[in-house]
Amino acid sequence: MTLHADVSYNFQGEEGKGTLSVSTRTGSLKANFKSTGRFVGEPNSNWQIDSFNSHRLGQLEFTQPGYYNISLEIEPRKGEEVGFQWLWLGAE
Repeated sequence: MTLHADVSYNFQGEEGKGTLSVSTRTGSLKANFKSTGRFVGEPNSNWQIDSFNSHRLGQLEFTQPGYYNISLEIEPRKGEEVGFQWLWLGAE
């Protein structure tokens, strides 16, 4: 079975700085962080809300039925913060 791996996170740092990786015994995926931006929550009080966006990392192949350990590693650049929301594996 082939599953797409999607993640949702908030990152306000410099694009391309820091990595996120998902791995299983059958393979791994790795991507650099993309800036997700913010949106206006209340324009009169300069209130902005961090945006949590979905990003497709790629596909993982599961060749046999059974249980799999799935690891997620988040490595922002020193001093930067990542707000992780979810990891989703699914078929289309």
